[in-house]
Amino acid sequence: MLKDFDALYAETKDMGILGQWHTGFGILVEELRKIRRLVEAGLMVKIEGTQTVLTTWQDFYDWAHGRYYKLEEGYDRWIGDDN
Repeated sequence: MLKDFDALYAETKDMGILGQWHTGFGILVEELRKIRRLVEAGLMVKIEGTQTVLTTWQDFYDWAHGRYYKLEEGYDRWIGDDN
């Protein structure tokens, strides 16, 4: 799963003079929201292949923002927004 998330994060399309467009951000945001909702529901989420265990919204945010920091500035929707 983490490998898939990282691939979505890295996925880009060359838009010529406009630069690179991150084509996988939308899907990645939706997948991260699913994890956020599990944590908010009181479930403990262990990130496979790491020592990371998410038990609070803050744990989740610290992990997601630390690993996928470009999402916050490079995509209109963010993992904390359900609209």
